[in-house]
Amino acid sequence: MNPWLMILVIVFAWGFFTLQLTVKFGALTKMAPESRLNNIGRRIGRLIKMGIGQEKLIGRSRERGAGIMHAFIFWGALLIGIRELTLMGEGFVSGFQEYLPLLGSESILGFIYISVYNVAEVVVLGHGFRGALQENLAKAGAAGTQLGRHLCFTFHRCHHADRSTV
Repeated sequence: MNPWLMILVIVFAWGFFTLQLTVKFGALTKMAPESRLNNIGRRIGRLIKMGIGQEKLIGRSRERGAGIMHAFIFWGALLIGIRELTLMGEGFVSGFQEYLPLLGSESILGFIYISVYNVAEVVVLGHGFRGALQENLAKAGAAGTQLGRHLCFTFHRCHHADRSTV
C-alpha cells in the first residue's frame, strides 16, 4: 500500500482524535480543579498495576477467566500497536526498526520484543486452532459416533446425557 495514502489516513484519524479530545477536555475544564501532580510515584505504580497489569480485571474471582482473556487481548493490542508503528516506518525508510534505540536487532529489548511477539502469535494461532478442533469434535460427538463421544468427553464440550457410556 502507498505510504503517503496511509499517512493521509493517519492524519485524518489523528485529527478526529484531536477533535474528540478537545470536546472531552472542554468538559473537564468546567469541573472543579484537582492537583494531579502529587504522589507521582504512587500514580505511576497504579498505572502500571491497573493499566498495564490489568489488576482490576484479573483480580475479580468470579470473572477471572474473562479478565485474563481481556488482559491478553489488551497486551496483544500493545504488541501489535508497536509492530504497526515499526511497519509504518519501514514504508518510508528501509530498516526503520534498526534506527529505534530500544527495538533494533542489536538491542536486548528488541530481541525480547520480537521473541514475545512471535511466541504470542503462535499461542493465539494454536488457541484458535484448538477451539476450532474442539467445536468440530463436539459436533462429531453430538452426531453419536463412539470416537466422537470419546473425544467430545475428553475436551469437555459435550452437552448430551450420553457421556456416561464413554
